[in-house]
Amino acid sequence: LRYGIELKHPELVLVGFGKGGRNLVPMELCEFVGGEAARLATADERSKLVKETSQPPAQRLEEIRTLQRDVGRDATCRAFGLEVRPLLDNVPGRVLPVMSLGYGPENNPRVAIPEAGGKFRGNWRTPPGATYIRPGNVQRCVVGLFPPSGKDHQHFLDVGGLQRGLSGLIADAGKLGLNLDFGPLVRLEGREVQLQDPSLLMCLRDTSSAEEVEQELARAFGELGDNVLLLAIIPDQNNNAWQHPIRATNKALCSRIGIAVQHCKVNKFKSPPPGYWSNLLDKLNLKALGTNYYPLCEVPGGGLQPGLQLLRACPTLLLGCDVHHAAPGSSRPSYGALVGTMDKFFSSHYTEVRAMTGRQECIPVDDMESMVREQLQAFYRYNGIPPQRIICYRDGVAHNQFEEVHEVEIHAIERACHAIEQGYQPQIVFIVEQKGGGARFFTNENGRVPGQQMGNQPPLTVVDTVVVDESTFSFHLTPHHGMKGT
Repeated sequence: LRYGIELKHPELVLVGFGKGGRNLVPMELCEFVGGEAARLATADERSKLVKETSQPPAQRLEEIRTLQRDVGRDATCRAFGLEVRPLLDNVPGRVLPVMSLGYGPENNPRVAIPEAGGKFRGNWRTPPGATYIRPGNVQRCVVGLFPPSGKDHQHFLDVGGLQRGLSGLIADAGKLGLNLDFGPLVRLEGREVQLQDPSLLMCLRDTSSAEEVEQELARAFGELGDNVLLLAIIPDQNNNAWQHPIRATNKALCSRIGIAVQHCKVNKFKSPPPGYWSNLLDKLNLKALGTNYYPLCEVPGGGLQPGLQLLRACPTLLLGCDVHHAAPGSSRPSYGALVGTMDKFFSSHYTEVRAMTGRQECIPVDDMESMVREQLQAFYRYNGIPPQRIICYRDGVAHNQFEEVHEVEIHAIERACHAIEQGYQPQIVFIVEQKGGGARFFTNENGRVPGQQMGNQPPLTVVDTVVVDESTFSFHLTPHHGMKGT
């Protein structure tokens, strides 16, 4: 009562300020002062963080058990009355069946089967002679070199390395039925661009601004016609590849100029690991409006049938929804995006984007309604019928935002359906996806599963009891093979 303040929670610990924390202040009298900009981690810092946190399951489990013991000994934890049970929970789980993939015509597909024997790591064996369902239409291919500051194009990627890389890419594309003809390359110095040849070797520095890169590429591609592909070879990640201007202008190039852009790191281009070209071509073919393959699912009585059973039951629109925010402290707006699949192969997509108030996660009801309405109309134009089921995957929602998103965005989907046609009521499934959860799962067989490295649970493991939220239908899903960490 020295300062005329009566504490409501005198039992809470004190907060120390100053050198050595000599000035002690009751916690309930402290406030957080806003406005301090958070510094973004550099590429090296992110790489070091991943390395430090990527621990094998056995090591991670031992650290958790050590932490459990330390909590009971820590004076601060005891002051707050915190206790941790020394035992881990045993929870049941199951592994979902892995689908096969079909190449070529639906009536006579070539089947890519998943790895068997409990060793599935998200890989399928592509059968000999397999081709894309619909190869993309690429009429002109252009190479763009984007060396880092201080390197010319010869030291970044010489002509011999460029020709060897393109030969491997073109050969693998031909096996899949995709024709990529880069033609004779024209070596260019500086920023002079010649348009008499469809293949251009352009050298841009990473000191160029995003506007300069976009203007130069727009000028280069302006006279090349439609169905043009830019293969942009950029520095490796250790050379700040993620901050390269060409990445910042990728979406602008696609939308404003109308070209497909595929990035490739220079080290991977020089020495591609096994399967690299096929993975890159899967992305490239979709950007060229092609169709790669389709899922094959088992049907009652045996045999395989194209398409997922859930999508075969009735016309279904899959939506993916997320909000992009600028860096902390920025006054730039946030952007809400909605992507929908138009066909049963998940290869044709339609996208809607809206600008929003900065740092706002929930999409306003009017914006969400208009985006969903555009998706429904695009689905009808593509298929000739409206969807009878809508499955929306929503990313980036925190636990304290569930109620707001439920009230606003699901209501907006319903309003969009009513605006299309009175009485139109498709089934709506709304799934909130959260990555990087705090739960860690370990297998019982001495920390290992046959065929799995480091004892991680196999891909497609589902846990939907015991350690889930009872108020919602929640579950934990391991979507892919754990190459690092737990």
